[in-house]
Amino acid sequence: MVCTFLWSYREMKDEPNKYFTLAAEVFGGIAWWWFLYRMWHDYQHLIGHFEYPDPSKWTDEELGIPADDYD
Repeated sequence: MVCTFLWSYREMKDEPNKYFTLAAEVFGGIAWWWFLYRMWHDYQHLIGHFEYPDPSKWTDEELGIPADDYD
């Protein structure tokens, strides 16, 4: 036997508490603010901390290109 007064499926028995709804909105706003703030000011976490090497300065050997006289 399922106790229906404690658990319901696809129907709300009571209105959600307005305090908890407001608290969820506030904490969600703080979380999004923190995420966007950190992405704006610490974007190196996504793109890396070092300069990207210049590919025009790489040698054929580093790129894996065989020599012209290779048969």
